[in-house]
Amino acid sequence: MEPIESRYAEEEAPSLFHKAAKGSWTCTICALLAMLLPIGALKDILAFGFIGVGLVLGLVALSGIPRYGTKGILIPALIGVLLNGGYGYIGITNFNEARRRTIEAREQREEQSRLMIQINSTMG
Repeated sequence: MEPIESRYAEEEAPSLFHKAAKGSWTCTICALLAMLLPIGALKDILAFGFIGVGLVLGLVALSGIPRYGTKGILIPALIGVLLNGGYGYIGITNFNEARRRTIEAREQREEQSRLMIQINSTMG
């Protein structure tokens, strides 16, 4: 029986940093697919988790460049970091804007309630 040959017999197997670079942009795709799920707020948490993991994987991959060189690491890691960073920035700014609007609406409702109580107390 002949030994099974690895597909990496002639070249070195991909390092952890090569795998992290690929995982970085793959997490972007997973985050976009997670946003298609019909499960409410859980999809946002899942997508934001993928974005965070993808960003960390991209940064880990970039840290391996001094040891393994740029081949197979630089482009996938940069794509992952830029896309995940961009989507993360958009998500955080959208969250902050929605929070600001919610607080303003609550303050308006409270002001209207105070005015109604004041009107009722002067009439009655």
